[in-house]
Amino acid sequence: MDADYIKEGDYVFINGSGVQRIGEARKGVRLRLDRCRSAFTDGLVGLRYGEVVRLSPRSRSFRPCADYPDLDLSGANATGERDNRDLVCDNRSQQLTKDEIAEIRREKGVETLLNSLVENSVTYQSKTNFSKEKYLVKKKKKYGELFKVQRVTADNMCEVQVPSIAPLCEATEEPRWVRLRADTVALILHHSNLHDASRVLLFERTNGVMPAYILGRLGDAGRIFQLMEKSAQPNVFTASQLGLQDLKKRWKAVPNNEDFLTGVSEKPKDDAGGQASPDESPDEGSGAPRPNPPHASQWMKGLDARQELLERPADSLIVVDDTSAEKQLACLLPFLACGGHLVVYSPFLEDLTDLFPRLRMDCVNIRISETWYRHYQVLPQRTHPTVNMSTAGGYLLTAIKVERNPNPSARFMQGEPLFVSNGGNGLESRKRDRNSENDYSE
Repeated sequence: MDADYIKEGDYVFINGSGVQRIGEARKGVRLRLDRCRSAFTDGLVGLRYGEVVRLSPRSRSFRPCADYPDLDLSGANATGERDNRDLVCDNRSQQLTKDEIAEIRREKGVETLLNSLVENSVTYQSKTNFSKEKYLVKKKKKYGELFKVQRVTADNMCEVQVPSIAPLCEATEEPRWVRLRADTVALILHHSNLHDASRVLLFERTNGVMPAYILGRLGDAGRIFQLMEKSAQPNVFTASQLGLQDLKKRWKAVPNNEDFLTGVSEKPKDDAGGQASPDESPDEGSGAPRPNPPHASQWMKGLDARQELLERPADSLIVVDDTSAEKQLACLLPFLACGGHLVVYSPFLEDLTDLFPRLRMDCVNIRISETWYRHYQVLPQRTHPTVNMSTAGGYLLTAIKVERNPNPSARFMQGEPLFVSNGGNGLESRKRDRNSENDYSE
């Protein structure tokens, strides 16, 4: 049962007191919790996943405790003569200053601080009973010292990057890559039909986040072929946080060059592996790929990747991009097997609507969807959605690839196909191996 305990070097998800952070449990590592607090994570080593810990303000370390924060509002009594009609939120109801609050919290603890906040609040006594309970719960979340230590999963990792309930006090920074909400990631994994030993063709701009989520669903025999530019490198940091193993064997980077796209080498044979690591032997040909030792490069030569996908096409094609995916689909859709699942994510609806008519020659069950995902407070006479929810989670185009009809009807020819069908290259005529143990019936 050693897997139930935190070992040194493991990444953990720390949740509580309005904080959601991922940190490494290691001696000397200092994790920033918010703008005012930080803590050392060496005290988490040896604890069981799911334990509640208390943050010591003086030593800035986590210590296990038997307490658990009571944040339940279901028992609060909403009846009474008072109401909140005369309350005005002008940020002047609290008489204590920020420096005084920080000093009380540091010297006397959270319980004394909560009592002081209540005593110095001008509007607390005029609130309803339910509003009083809600006020205390809010302050416990903000100034509390109790945290829960959990495993790092795709769900809580999404909550760290894109909180479903947007914090009001923190200014959102402009993302440098595509960030996905938890419900969007779940739908991408669902519609791509990932399973053990799946072969996934991927193009993404999530800084290595989406490949890590996909690898978490694949077995040891599953493979990812990610199309990348020469100057890019696979980011394995997120995958290491999830504790995934054998990344170089299961996750291959394919160069976006003529070797892969057309099968025509753009460099001499001795220099064809310009994207591969220097430790690869120069006599590797463009035939069937050899087994990868543990120290092998994560890069594949374009000709090797093309040959492997010709022998057994990809089961799923996933594109996650904030620009038009037309170019990527034109390159990668021929490598998707008939019966394979296509999923394209974009934060903009217009990018997907342009693709819809152009996919009708090669795909069926084409759909564009958007989820309306919100948290609700469900209490008697007080049920309402959370006001400060995050914005829309983006749009998904999903489809299933089929063989192209040589004589399509006029209604399927409204848009120009993404790629030109050429039976001689063997890309459009190949099918999934129906004798494979990984096959399924639609």
